[in-house]
Amino acid sequence: MLIEKKYHTEAAREMDEIIREEEERKASLSEEERTAEKEEKYAEAEEIIRKVQEAERQNFHIISKEKIKRFSYLAMDALRMAEALLLDVTVRTDGTIGRIRLSTDFFVLNEMCPEKARQIFVDMIKSADDFGIYAKDDLVVIEYIFRLTMTIPK
Repeated sequence: MLIEKKYHTEAAREMDEIIREEEERKASLSEEERTAEKEEKYAEAEEIIRKVQEAERQNFHIISKEKIKRFSYLAMDALRMAEALLLDVTVRTDGTIGRIRLSTDFFVLNEMCPEKARQIFVDMIKSADDFGIYAKDDLVVIEYIFRLTMTIPK
């Protein structure tokens, strides 16, 4: 049996079509229409920025000792997992963000992997605020991002 669905391929094709149609639409506009459209989009962007800034003024963002402690435990676990699975690992903090990045040329978690390594992988996914897998320089990169702050209304 073979089931094959190419959702990404179809979405990429549709996006290419949308881009082509938009380029054709823009090419058909007069210089005045292009200028008016550009000014309208600029005004929309300014309004979005204003709303975000207003929302930010309504809250305090403070470093959370609990989140830092949790990140520290996960970072140590990530180092152990990287050693067990022979992965490159980078752990760093940039102010209020913690990042754990794993990379390798091939990544698999199966029954031959240590159970603890599989559990660490799952715990990191569950705990991360953002998680991504992507290809870079012929490597599989797995990145976890943790916000180390909590938001408190003013």
